[in-house]
Parts: sequence; structure tokens; C-alpha cells
Amino acid sequence: MNNSNRILVTGAKGFVGSYLLKTWLDKEMNVIGTSREDTDLSKDMLTCRAVDTIVHTAALCPNKRHKVEQYVDNNVTATRNLCEYAQDFGIDKFIYLSTMSVYDSEPYGVTKLMGELILGDYDFESVIVRLPRVYADGTVTLRSPLTFSPLVLSQRVYEPTRNEGIGFGYMYLREVEQFLWSLL
Repeated sequence: MNNSNRILVTGAKGFVGSYLLKTWLDKEMNVIGTSREDTDLSKDMLTCRAVDTIVHTAALCPNKRHKVEQYVDNNVTATRNLCEYAQDFGIDKFIYLSTMSVYDSEPYGVTKLMGELILGDYDFESVIVRLPRVYADGTVTLRSPLTFSPLVLSQRVYEPTRNEGIGFGYMYLREVEQFLWSLL
């Protein structure tokens, strides 16, 4: 990983995004973060002009109080807008954090899958990482460690696996960060 590469982390106040931002700043990476609370992402993407890689962790996560329209706005429309800016400003790589919930029919999983499909409309290099449940390091004891492997039909979509195959288990933040670091 080249420390001169500039990385934009969306969702920088969220669980995964804040961990990535802090860890990469500690590694003296050239990284900036943005979140819904800080800015309207679709209006403040001039920062993309100076960015090489986007790590898109921002999402409206599952909550029974959210309406379908909110999931579409946050997980589909915001992703499309971010992809438009990435294309316009010549971003080298777009890493999209998705979810194993794409196999469910709930609004969260469906809208994350739509975000994955949107990436195919653009020319920049994109990588999709489908996360299982993620825990802070040491907060639970994980029985069987997971690693990421590319899906057979796509070298750009990664899912967690165990030695015996697909695993819908759990991972620690540290493991997610280490895998994403390897993609940069």
C-alpha cells in the first residue's frame, strides 16, 4: 500500500467506517472521512478530485423504524451519486462494503444488492465486500474464524468463508480492516 494514495472513507462516524478511519490515520495513511452528520455527500464531493480510492462504508442499517424509501435514498441513491462523482473525477478504485443480507428479502439487503449492481454501470475498478456480522475486537468469542474469498463467478465480489465453505458467521473489526487494507 502506497501511503501517498488518498482514501475517502464514507460513513466515517459509523461502526466500521470510524474504525477504518482511526486505524488508517494511526498507520499514517492519507485518509479523509465523511458522514451524513458532517455533510450532504452528494453536494460536497469536490474532495473526490484529490482521492484515489473510495471505501464506501456508509449505509442505512437495519432498523424496523426505517421506511423503504429511507433505505433507497441512503443505500441506493447515495451510492449512485457517489459512483457518479467517482466516475467524473477519475477515481482509481471503489471498494463497496455490502452485506451477507443480500440473500434476504428485507429492504436493507435488497438495497445493498442494488448498490452492488449499480457499480457495474461504471468504468472504474470496483470491489464488493459482503460483510457478515462484525464485532469489536474481543467483545465476543468467535468459534470459527472467517476469511474472505472471491465468489466463483466474480473476482470482484468477496464473501466470508470458513474452511468448509460459505460462512454466515461473525468477524472482528480488525479482520475486516486487514482484508480491506490488502485491497488498497
